[in-house]
Amino acid sequence: MSKLKIVFLVLEYVIVCILAVSFFYISRPYTIIDHNKSNIICTNSNKTYELGPNFFYLFGNTFDPLIDSNIRKLCEYEIINDYQNTFKTPDNVNYKISPVYIQEMQWGDTFLVAIVFIMLGIGMAELIQKQIMDPVSKKKRYFFAAFVVSLVIVFLFLKPHIDNLYCERQVASSIANFKKSAYGFGLSRFEKDEAEIKKALNIARVQCLEKVKKNNLFESKF
Repeated sequence: MSKLKIVFLVLEYVIVCILAVSFFYISRPYTIIDHNKSNIICTNSNKTYELGPNFFYLFGNTFDPLIDSNIRKLCEYEIINDYQNTFKTPDNVNYKISPVYIQEMQWGDTFLVAIVFIMLGIGMAELIQKQIMDPVSKKKRYFFAAFVVSLVIVFLFLKPHIDNLYCERQVASSIANFKKSAYGFGLSRFEKDEAEIKKALNIARVQCLEKVKKNNLFESKF
């Protein structure tokens, strides 16, 4: 095999590996709050209220200030959503969360898809270069070199973009889960609270990126 063909083959391997590693990081599993099954427990009365069906959303580590205020009023006065803000918000937190988490994607699926992607990509690269019959030992060396190069490129140049896409997946899953659980309120309520919901999603996105920067690959929870 000529040196030019080797260069092109390795370059194709690098592209395949970059895409596979990027996919692996973007599609790795995470957990989000299940708004339909998670509850709020009022500490003063032990009454429980569902999150989503009562239009309480939790996209990050803490409730949005407006939602926190609504929950405090609910536990104190048994009123849901004080639209006119006629009731005073209790100074102290008078509730606790009983969360139920759901996991999006499985590690086995993530690894399997990444491996299949690499195998198909390698096959196409070799088919393009017509190197299917070349010794396997040679191709292993080329692939190993390409894989190392791809890791360097991903972690030095592409990691911030990959992290953003990963967190966008979490935010999209979380809002979809909330909307599904709060279906009874109708579209008009979502439009009314759109600004607050977007603010809460932006905070959740920032919190997700902060967690990812800690390099905890195997745990990401909303």
